[in-house]
Amino acid sequence: MRGFTLTWTGPAQFRLAEDGRVWAAPETAQTLAKFGSVNTDPGDTGAPAALHQVEYKIDAGCEIAGGDTYKVNEVKPGK
Repeated sequence: MRGFTLTWTGPAQFRLAEDGRVWAAPETAQTLAKFGSVNTDPGDTGAPAALHQVEYKIDAGCEIAGGDTYKVNEVKPGK
């Protein structure tokens, strides 16, 4: 499950919001915890025992950098 929203904030600036759910190794899940919640009980999530379920929301401030590229200026937890 993943969802994306792109909102233009200026001629070359935009906000990219993403929310979703992933299964990750414990170390990665701890890193992602600042963007959402971590469930470590495989019985609740259906995940393999070695993985944790992470539900996250991320909001990034971006700008067009030229050509077919863009630059991420800021990443923070989403609302």
